[in-house]
Amino acid sequence: MGAFTKNWLVIAVIVMCLC
Repeated sequence: MGAFTKNWLVIAVIVMCLC
């Protein structure tokens, strides 16, 4: 779960940067 949560946070940051 930890890795999944970390990946989700990384994706969220990338999406925010793109926006």
